Amino acid sequence: MRGALVCVTLGILLMPARVFATEAERTLDACMTAADDKDWELAIEQCTDALRSNASSPVDMATALVNRCAAYSMRDDVDHAKHDCEAAISLDPKRASAHTNLGRLYHLAGDEDQAIWHFDAAIRLAPDLAVAYNNRAESYWAKGDISKAMADYDTAIRLDPTDATAFTNRGVSYLDSGDRSRAVADFSASLRLRPHDVETLEARGRTYFDLREFDKALADFELALRLQPQNAGLLVGRAVVEFAQGKFAAAARDLSRAADADPDNRENVYVVLWYATARARAGADLAAELAPRAARFRSVEWPGPIVSRLLGEVDDEAVLAAISSADTPENRQRRCVASFFLGEVSLLHGDEEHAVTFFRAAAETGILTRAECTAARVELDRLKS
Repeated sequence: MRGALVCVTLGILLMPARVFATEAERTLDACMTAADDKDWELAIEQCTDALRSNASSPVDMATALVNRCAAYSMRDDVDHAKHDCEAAISLDPKRASAHTNLGRLYHLAGDEDQAIWHFDAAIRLAPDLAVAYNNRAESYWAKGDISKAMADYDTAIRLDPTDATAFTNRGVSYLDSGDRSRAVADFSASLRLRPHDVETLEARGRTYFDLREFDKALADFELALRLQPQNAGLLVGRAVVEFAQGKFAAAARDLSRAADADPDNRENVYVVLWYATARARAGADLAAELAPRAARFRSVEWPGPIVSRLLGEVDDEAVLAAISSADTPENRQRRCVASFFLGEVSLLHGDEEHAVTFFRAAAETGILTRAECTAARVELDRLKS
Protein backbone atom coordinates (compact mmCIF):
# COMPACT_ATOMS: atom_id res chain seq x y z
CA MET A 1 0.00 0.00 0.00
CA ARG A 2 2.87 2.39 0.80
CA GLY A 3 3.84 2.43 -2.90
CA ALA A 4 0.33 3.61 -4.08
CA LEU A 5 0.59 6.22 -0.97
CA VAL A 6 4.12 8.21 -1.62
CA CYS A 7 2.79 11.65 -0.63
CA VAL A 8 5.87 13.91 -0.43
CA THR A 9 5.00 17.60 -0.28
CA LEU A 10 6.79 20.15 -2.43
CA GLY A 11 8.76 22.95 -0.82
CA ILE A 12 7.61 25.60 -3.29
CA LEU A 13 8.30 29.20 -2.28
CA LEU A 14 5.23 31.30 -2.95
CA MET A 15 4.83 35.04 -2.48
CA PRO A 16 1.82 37.36 -2.91
CA ALA A 17 1.49 39.34 -6.11
CA ARG A 18 2.63 42.96 -5.97
CA VAL A 19 0.28 45.85 -6.62
CA PHE A 20 2.87 48.12 -8.25
CA ALA A 21 5.21 45.86 -10.16
CA THR A 22 7.65 46.02 -13.02
CA GLU A 23 7.25 43.72 -16.02
CA ALA A 24 9.92 41.42 -14.58
CA GLU A 25 8.11 41.32 -11.25
CA ARG A 26 4.77 40.58 -12.94
CA THR A 27 6.36 37.72 -14.87
CA LEU A 28 7.78 36.30 -11.64
CA ASP A 29 4.37 36.63 -9.96
CA ALA A 30 2.82 34.72 -12.87
CA CYS A 31 5.47 32.01 -12.42
CA MET A 32 4.65 31.63 -8.72
CA THR A 33 0.89 31.77 -9.29
CA ALA A 34 1.06 28.97 -11.88
CA ALA A 35 3.10 26.85 -9.45
CA ASP A 36 0.63 27.58 -6.65
CA ASP A 37 -2.21 26.51 -8.97
CA LYS A 38 -0.25 23.31 -9.84
CA ASP A 39 -0.39 24.23 -13.53
CA TRP A 40 3.05 22.76 -14.15
CA GLU A 41 3.28 23.42 -17.90
CA LEU A 42 2.34 27.06 -17.43
CA ALA A 43 4.69 27.34 -14.45
CA ILE A 44 7.62 26.16 -16.56
CA GLU A 45 6.72 28.64 -19.30
CA GLN A 46 6.23 31.60 -16.95
CA CYS A 47 9.28 30.83 -14.81
CA THR A 48 11.40 30.50 -17.95
CA ASP A 49 10.15 33.94 -19.06
CA ALA A 50 11.05 35.33 -15.65
CA LEU A 51 14.56 33.91 -15.90
CA ARG A 52 15.05 35.53 -19.30
CA SER A 53 14.36 38.98 -17.91
CA ASN A 54 17.51 41.05 -17.65
CA ALA A 55 15.89 43.03 -14.84
CA SER A 56 15.64 40.01 -12.52
CA SER A 57 17.74 40.15 -9.36
CA PRO A 58 19.64 37.05 -8.16
CA VAL A 59 17.02 36.56 -5.43
CA ASP A 60 14.16 36.73 -7.95
CA MET A 61 16.00 34.37 -10.27
CA ALA A 62 16.40 31.90 -7.40
CA THR A 63 12.65 32.14 -6.75
CA ALA A 64 11.89 31.39 -10.40
CA LEU A 65 14.34 28.50 -10.40
CA VAL A 66 12.84 26.94 -7.25
CA ASN A 67 9.34 27.07 -8.72
CA ARG A 68 10.47 25.73 -12.08
CA CYS A 69 12.36 22.98 -10.25
CA ALA A 70 9.09 21.99 -8.57
CA ALA A 71 7.24 22.04 -11.88
CA TYR A 72 9.87 19.92 -13.61
CA SER A 73 9.83 17.43 -10.74
CA MET A 74 6.06 17.03 -11.01
CA ARG A 75 6.57 16.21 -14.70
CA ASP A 76 9.18 13.60 -13.71
CA ASP A 77 11.88 15.62 -15.48
CA VAL A 78 14.43 14.93 -12.77
CA ASP A 79 17.54 16.21 -14.53
CA HIS A 80 16.09 19.65 -15.27
CA ALA A 81 14.56 19.81 -11.80
CA LYS A 82 17.89 19.07 -10.08
CA HIS A 83 19.69 21.57 -12.29
CA ASP A 84 17.23 24.33 -11.36
CA CYS A 85 17.30 23.67 -7.62
CA GLU A 86 21.10 23.49 -7.58
CA ALA A 87 21.27 26.76 -9.55
CA ALA A 88 18.86 28.36 -7.06
CA ILE A 89 21.11 27.34 -4.15
CA SER A 90 24.15 28.80 -5.97
CA LEU A 91 22.32 32.11 -6.35
CA ASP A 92 20.78 32.09 -2.88
CA PRO A 93 22.49 29.62 -0.49
CA LYS A 94 19.94 30.40 2.23
CA ARG A 95 16.97 29.35 0.10
CA ALA A 96 15.45 26.60 2.29
CA SER A 97 12.79 25.70 -0.28
CA ALA A 98 15.47 24.85 -2.84
CA HIS A 99 17.07 22.41 -0.41
CA THR A 100 13.64 20.93 0.36
CA ASN A 101 12.81 20.37 -3.29
CA LEU A 102 16.25 18.97 -4.03
CA GLY A 103 15.96 16.62 -1.06
CA ARG A 104 12.65 15.42 -2.41
CA LEU A 105 14.26 14.60 -5.75
CA TYR A 106 17.02 12.60 -4.08
CA HIS A 107 14.41 10.78 -1.99
CA LEU A 108 12.46 9.78 -5.08
CA ALA A 109 15.72 8.55 -6.64
CA GLY A 110 16.38 6.39 -3.56
CA ASP A 111 19.41 8.37 -2.36
CA GLU A 112 18.17 8.86 1.18
CA ASP A 113 21.48 10.05 2.68
CA GLN A 114 21.74 12.88 0.17
CA ALA A 115 18.04 13.65 0.64
CA ILE A 116 18.44 13.91 4.41
CA TRP A 117 21.49 16.18 3.96
CA HIS A 118 19.34 18.65 2.02
CA PHE A 119 16.40 18.39 4.41
CA ASP A 120 18.80 19.04 7.30
CA ALA A 121 20.08 22.12 5.46
CA ALA A 122 16.52 23.35 4.91
CA ILE A 123 15.66 22.90 8.58
CA ARG A 124 18.79 24.75 9.70
CA LEU A 125 17.78 27.66 7.48
CA ALA A 126 14.06 27.53 8.33
CA PRO A 127 13.42 25.62 11.58
CA ASP A 128 9.65 26.09 11.24
CA LEU A 129 9.40 24.73 7.67
CA ALA A 130 6.94 21.89 8.23
CA VAL A 131 7.33 20.40 4.76
CA ALA A 132 11.03 19.77 5.35
CA TYR A 133 10.26 17.68 8.44
CA ASN A 134 7.54 15.77 6.58
CA ASN A 135 9.86 14.97 3.70
CA ARG A 136 12.78 14.07 5.95
CA ALA A 137 10.47 11.67 7.76
CA GLU A 138 9.89 9.85 4.47
CA SER A 139 13.62 9.43 4.01
CA TYR A 140 14.15 8.25 7.58
CA TRP A 141 11.33 5.74 7.12
CA ALA A 142 12.88 4.47 3.89
CA LYS A 143 16.16 3.91 5.78
CA GLY A 144 14.32 2.01 8.51
CA ASP A 145 14.88 4.68 11.19
CA ILE A 146 11.32 4.55 12.45
CA SER A 147 11.74 6.59 15.63
CA LYS A 148 13.27 9.55 13.78
CA ALA A 149 10.62 9.33 11.08
CA MET A 150 7.76 9.44 13.55
CA ALA A 151 9.37 12.31 15.46
CA ASP A 152 9.61 14.29 12.21
CA TYR A 153 6.00 13.56 11.30
CA ASP A 154 4.93 14.74 14.75
CA THR A 155 6.93 17.95 14.33
CA ALA A 156 5.55 18.57 10.83
CA ILE A 157 1.98 18.24 12.10
CA ARG A 158 2.67 20.43 15.14
CA LEU A 159 4.10 23.15 12.90
CA ASP A 160 1.30 22.89 10.35
CA PRO A 161 -1.80 21.07 11.60
CA THR A 162 -3.57 21.96 8.34
CA ASP A 163 -1.24 19.84 6.19
CA ALA A 164 -3.35 16.88 5.07
CA THR A 165 -0.36 15.21 3.42
CA ALA A 166 1.56 15.00 6.69
CA PHE A 167 -1.39 13.26 8.36
CA THR A 168 -1.68 10.82 5.46
CA ASN A 169 2.03 10.04 5.48
CA ARG A 170 2.08 9.47 9.23
CA GLY A 171 -1.03 7.31 8.87
CA VAL A 172 0.71 5.14 6.28
CA SER A 173 3.67 4.82 8.63
CA TYR A 174 1.41 3.75 11.49
CA LEU A 175 -0.21 1.24 9.13
CA ASP A 176 3.16 -0.17 8.07
CA SER A 177 4.06 -0.65 11.71
CA GLY A 178 0.77 -2.45 12.42
CA ASP A 179 -0.95 0.32 14.42
CA ARG A 180 -4.19 0.39 12.46
CA SER A 181 -6.18 2.43 14.99
CA ARG A 182 -3.73 5.34 14.87
CA ALA A 183 -3.55 4.97 11.10
CA VAL A 184 -7.32 5.41 10.85
CA ALA A 185 -7.16 8.44 13.13
CA ASP A 186 -4.55 10.11 10.93
CA PHE A 187 -6.32 9.23 7.69
CA SER A 188 -9.52 10.67 9.15
CA ALA A 189 -7.71 13.86 10.18
CA SER A 190 -6.33 14.16 6.66
CA LEU A 191 -9.77 13.65 5.12
CA ARG A 192 -11.29 16.33 7.32
CA LEU A 193 -8.82 18.71 5.71
CA ARG A 194 -9.04 17.24 2.20
CA PRO A 195 -12.30 15.21 2.00
CA HIS A 196 -11.95 14.03 -1.58
CA ASP A 197 -8.37 12.80 -1.59
CA VAL A 198 -8.66 9.44 -3.34
CA GLU A 199 -5.38 7.96 -2.09
CA THR A 200 -6.26 8.69 1.54
CA LEU A 201 -9.79 7.31 1.09
CA GLU A 202 -8.27 4.15 -0.37
CA ALA A 203 -5.76 3.87 2.48
CA ARG A 204 -8.45 4.28 5.12
CA GLY A 205 -10.75 1.86 3.28
CA ARG A 206 -8.03 -0.80 3.23
CA THR A 207 -7.31 -0.17 6.90
CA TYR A 208 -10.98 -0.51 7.82
CA PHE A 209 -10.97 -3.78 5.86
CA ASP A 210 -8.00 -5.03 7.88
CA LEU A 211 -9.91 -4.06 11.04
CA ARG A 212 -12.91 -5.94 9.62
CA GLU A 213 -15.08 -2.82 9.75
CA PHE A 214 -16.53 -3.68 6.38
CA ASP A 215 -19.36 -1.14 6.18
CA LYS A 216 -16.91 1.72 6.78
CA ALA A 217 -14.44 0.24 4.30
CA LEU A 218 -17.14 -0.04 1.67
CA ALA A 219 -18.22 3.56 2.23
CA ASP A 220 -14.66 4.81 1.64
CA PHE A 221 -14.19 2.77 -1.53
CA GLU A 222 -17.56 3.85 -2.90
CA LEU A 223 -16.80 7.53 -2.34
CA ALA A 224 -13.38 7.12 -3.93
CA LEU A 225 -14.93 5.32 -6.92
CA ARG A 226 -17.41 8.14 -7.43
CA LEU A 227 -14.36 10.35 -7.87
CA GLN A 228 -12.38 7.89 -10.00
CA PRO A 229 -14.81 5.29 -11.44
CA GLN A 230 -12.21 3.47 -13.56
CA ASN A 231 -9.49 3.18 -10.90
CA ALA A 232 -8.54 -0.52 -10.94
CA GLY A 233 -7.04 -0.46 -7.45
CA LEU A 234 -10.24 0.97 -5.99
CA LEU A 235 -12.35 -1.61 -7.82
CA VAL A 236 -10.21 -4.39 -6.36
CA GLY A 237 -10.41 -2.83 -2.90
CA ARG A 238 -14.20 -2.67 -3.02
CA ALA A 239 -14.40 -6.19 -4.43
CA VAL A 240 -12.35 -7.63 -1.58
CA VAL A 241 -14.70 -5.99 0.92
CA GLU A 242 -17.71 -7.34 -0.97
CA PHE A 243 -16.14 -10.81 -0.96
CA ALA A 244 -15.67 -10.59 2.82
CA GLN A 245 -19.35 -9.62 3.15
CA GLY A 246 -20.40 -12.65 1.11
CA LYS A 247 -21.45 -10.53 -1.88
CA PHE A 248 -19.60 -12.76 -4.33
CA ALA A 249 -21.43 -11.77 -7.51
CA ALA A 250 -20.84 -8.07 -6.83
CA ALA A 251 -17.20 -8.77 -6.05
CA ALA A 252 -16.78 -10.64 -9.34
CA ARG A 253 -18.28 -7.74 -11.30
CA ASP A 254 -15.81 -5.29 -9.76
CA LEU A 255 -12.88 -7.65 -10.29
CA SER A 256 -13.81 -8.16 -13.93
CA ARG A 257 -13.86 -4.39 -14.44
CA ALA A 258 -10.51 -4.05 -12.67
CA ALA A 259 -8.89 -6.75 -14.80
CA ASP A 260 -10.17 -5.10 -17.98
CA ALA A 261 -9.16 -1.60 -16.83
CA ASP A 262 -5.51 -2.49 -16.29
CA PRO A 263 -4.76 -5.59 -18.37
CA ASP A 264 -0.99 -5.07 -18.56
CA ASN A 265 -0.41 -4.74 -14.82
CA ARG A 266 1.86 -7.52 -13.54
CA GLU A 267 -0.33 -7.79 -10.44
CA ASN A 268 -3.33 -8.50 -12.67
CA VAL A 269 -2.83 -12.23 -12.16
CA TYR A 270 -4.02 -11.82 -8.56
CA VAL A 271 -7.08 -9.91 -9.74
CA VAL A 272 -7.86 -12.78 -12.10
CA LEU A 273 -7.46 -15.32 -9.29
CA TRP A 274 -9.80 -13.32 -7.07
CA TYR A 275 -12.27 -12.93 -9.94
CA ALA A 276 -12.45 -16.66 -10.70
CA THR A 277 -12.77 -17.47 -7.00
CA ALA A 278 -15.57 -14.94 -6.51
CA ARG A 279 -17.42 -16.29 -9.56
CA ALA A 280 -17.03 -19.81 -8.22
CA ARG A 281 -18.31 -18.82 -4.79
CA ALA A 282 -21.30 -17.31 -6.59
CA GLY A 283 -22.01 -20.70 -8.20
CA ALA A 284 -19.96 -20.78 -11.39
CA ASP A 285 -17.32 -23.35 -12.35
CA LEU A 286 -13.90 -22.29 -11.08
CA ALA A 287 -11.74 -23.67 -13.89
CA ALA A 288 -14.16 -22.51 -16.58
CA GLU A 289 -14.10 -18.96 -15.24
CA LEU A 290 -10.33 -18.88 -14.86
CA ALA A 291 -9.22 -20.54 -18.09
CA PRO A 292 -10.05 -17.73 -20.58
CA ARG A 293 -8.12 -15.17 -18.54
CA ALA A 294 -5.29 -17.37 -17.28
CA ALA A 295 -3.46 -18.48 -20.41
CA ARG A 296 -0.66 -15.89 -20.15
CA PHE A 297 -0.14 -16.54 -16.44
CA ARG A 298 0.44 -20.32 -16.48
CA SER A 299 4.16 -20.03 -17.12
CA VAL A 300 4.71 -17.30 -14.53
CA GLU A 301 7.11 -18.50 -11.83
CA TRP A 302 4.77 -17.11 -9.16
CA PRO A 303 1.84 -17.35 -8.68
CA GLY A 304 1.78 -19.70 -11.65
CA PRO A 305 1.39 -22.79 -9.41
CA ILE A 306 -1.76 -21.28 -7.86
CA VAL A 307 -3.19 -20.68 -11.33
CA SER A 308 -2.49 -24.32 -12.19
CA ARG A 309 -4.17 -25.49 -8.97
CA LEU A 310 -7.33 -23.50 -9.58
CA LEU A 311 -7.44 -24.94 -13.10
CA GLY A 312 -7.25 -28.43 -11.58
CA GLU A 313 -3.92 -29.24 -13.21
CA VAL A 314 -1.87 -29.83 -10.02
CA ASP A 315 -2.61 -30.71 -6.40
CA ASP A 316 -2.21 -28.71 -3.20
CA GLU A 317 1.20 -30.19 -2.44
CA ALA A 318 2.62 -28.97 -5.75
CA VAL A 319 1.66 -25.39 -4.88
CA LEU A 320 3.19 -25.54 -1.42
CA ALA A 321 6.33 -27.23 -2.78
CA ALA A 322 6.87 -24.24 -5.06
CA ILE A 323 7.42 -22.01 -2.01
CA SER A 324 10.87 -21.97 -0.46
CA SER A 325 11.03 -23.06 3.18
CA ALA A 326 13.28 -20.09 4.02
CA ASP A 327 11.58 -17.77 6.52
CA THR A 328 11.63 -14.53 4.55
CA PRO A 329 8.90 -11.87 4.17
CA GLU A 330 8.47 -12.81 0.50
CA ASN A 331 8.02 -16.49 1.29
CA ARG A 332 5.58 -15.71 4.10
CA GLN A 333 3.56 -13.62 1.67
CA ARG A 334 3.56 -16.47 -0.82
CA ARG A 335 2.43 -18.94 1.86
CA CYS A 336 -0.35 -16.57 2.89
CA VAL A 337 -1.63 -16.10 -0.66
CA ALA A 338 -1.30 -19.80 -1.56
CA SER A 339 -3.00 -20.95 1.63
CA PHE A 340 -5.92 -18.58 1.09
CA PHE A 341 -6.63 -19.81 -2.44
CA LEU A 342 -6.09 -23.45 -1.45
CA GLY A 343 -8.60 -22.89 1.32
CA GLU A 344 -11.07 -21.51 -1.20
CA VAL A 345 -10.57 -24.56 -3.44
CA SER A 346 -11.22 -26.82 -0.44
CA LEU A 347 -14.42 -24.91 0.37
CA LEU A 348 -15.62 -25.24 -3.20
CA HIS A 349 -15.02 -29.01 -2.95
CA GLY A 350 -17.02 -29.14 0.29
CA ASP A 351 -13.95 -29.97 2.40
CA GLU A 352 -14.31 -27.57 5.33
CA GLU A 353 -11.71 -29.35 7.45
CA HIS A 354 -8.93 -28.73 4.97
CA ALA A 355 -10.26 -25.23 4.28
CA VAL A 356 -9.86 -24.37 7.97
CA THR A 357 -6.32 -25.75 7.94
CA PHE A 358 -5.35 -23.60 4.96
CA PHE A 359 -7.06 -20.44 6.20
CA ARG A 360 -5.42 -20.83 9.59
CA ALA A 361 -2.03 -21.26 7.90
CA ALA A 362 -2.61 -18.03 5.95
CA ALA A 363 -3.58 -16.13 9.08
CA GLU A 364 -0.60 -17.45 11.02
CA THR A 365 1.91 -16.00 8.55
CA GLY A 366 1.36 -12.66 10.30
CA ILE A 367 1.43 -10.78 7.00
CA LEU A 368 -0.41 -7.45 7.27
CA THR A 369 -0.03 -6.22 3.71
CA ARG A 370 -1.99 -8.79 1.71
CA ALA A 371 -5.77 -8.83 1.47
CA GLU A 372 -5.65 -12.63 1.26
CA CYS A 373 -4.43 -12.83 4.86
CA THR A 374 -7.29 -10.74 6.21
CA ALA A 375 -9.74 -12.59 3.97
CA ALA A 376 -8.48 -15.89 5.39
CA ARG A 377 -9.30 -14.69 8.91
CA VAL A 378 -12.75 -13.65 7.69
CA GLU A 379 -13.30 -17.11 6.22
CA LEU A 380 -12.28 -18.71 9.51
CA ASP A 381 -14.84 -16.60 11.35
CA ARG A 382 -17.47 -17.46 8.75
CA LEU A 383 -16.82 -21.17 9.14
CA LYS A 384 -17.06 -20.95 12.94
CA SER A 385 -20.42 -19.19 12.88
